[in-house]
Amino acid sequence: MREYQPFSLVVKDEIRRQQRNRCAVCGAVGHLTIHHKIPSTLSEAYGLTPEQTRSRENAVGVCRTPCHDWLDKKALQEHRFYPEVMHEMKKDRWYNLREKIRDRLKIDAMME
Repeated sequence: MREYQPFSLVVKDEIRRQQRNRCAVCGAVGHLTIHHKIPSTLSEAYGLTPEQTRSRENAVGVCRTPCHDWLDKKALQEHRFYPEVMHEMKKDRWYNLREKIRDRLKIDAMME
């Protein structure tokens, strides 16, 4: 298992700017965390070099909770990664998942 490979500030800023601070999963606007499409801890098993793991192509901006946590769970427990999970959402018309995530964010914000 490879160590965590953080993204550079340049990559992080580029992703946030390209996505206009909009979460790639739920569409919420705000501060994005940068998610590894293939997690750095699994990247070696999937044939990625450390440089590829930290690259722009392996990065996507998502809100921290719940989207980043949800993608991490899919990746680390099920070995299903961002492109596949998003393709499945579209294929199976899981569009209501975005609404459920948005509703969860609204509930969390009200409880603060």
